[in-house]
Amino acid sequence: MTPSTIATITTSGEAPILPPTIPSIILENLPTFNSAFRFEERLRSLETSFFEFRHTNQFADAVSAIPDIVHQYMDQQMKEAVREAVQIQTD
Repeated sequence: MTPSTIATITTSGEAPILPPTIPSIILENLPTFNSAFRFEERLRSLETSFFEFRHTNQFADAVSAIPDIVHQYMDQQMKEAVREAVQIQTD
């Protein structure tokens, strides 16, 4: 069995002791929410990551469009070649 501590309150004729006052210079130097959690730094990092994702995503979209562009070009070239061949035969 462990001993327990019992808090006792005693009264005396002396005035109560007030807690010390904190100088305002200390309060001014306390970290703010922004500095304590590096909010601005985290926000900038998130914005950079998002920009890189969008840039990478746009690059992927551009690369995936290449086969369609090549197909359209080849289709146009084939139509032109057929048109020229037909014109040569009819002349």
